[in-house]
Amino acid sequence: MLKSLFGKKEEEQAKEQQPPREKQIVIEGQEEQVEETLSLLSKEGEGMLDEAIEEVETAVKEAAKTSLRDLRLMEEGRCPDCGRKLNQFLFTSVCSHCGWFAPITAEEGHTIVHLKDGSTFECGTTFDTKGGYILCITDGVVRAKIDKNNVNYEEFAWSEEEIARRRQQRPSESPGRAESA
Repeated sequence: MLKSLFGKKEEEQAKEQQPPREKQIVIEGQEEQVEETLSLLSKEGEGMLDEAIEEVETAVKEAAKTSLRDLRLMEEGRCPDCGRKLNQFLFTSVCSHCGWFAPITAEEGHTIVHLKDGSTFECGTTFDTKGGYILCITDGVVRAKIDKNNVNYEEFAWSEEEIARRRQQRPSESPGRAESA
């Protein structure tokens, strides 16, 4: 139903046997809410539904533009928040002006979350959420949701082999120094 409302033709729908995995994950468990919302908008009239669909499409386009802008800035070694030059390190980029940073997670290593009570939790990678939690993820599965107030610090345990490979890929850079022109 969603695809037909967002302008997909029947032939295109038939070609798409399954929705992309990302869409399945986002919508999973929300089908009822989507149907209820669409029903409510339909009752308000065709114009209201068309307006809502147009707003959604505009928001998606704006988000895509923003993502492209940010990626292009980072590609040029610039901060996506303030536009200043980024300091490039082996596994992260940091803006010394505004504090923005983008770490690269280990492919072979792991992350150790050190809690304030002295205990630790190991996982593949972590995500800092807006909701005040650290999500600990291993093999694509959320293994723990830890309140940020309970976290002392996160340790990134890189394998020596991965560090050596990264150094070979970026021989012009020294650890802890900004990229030179």
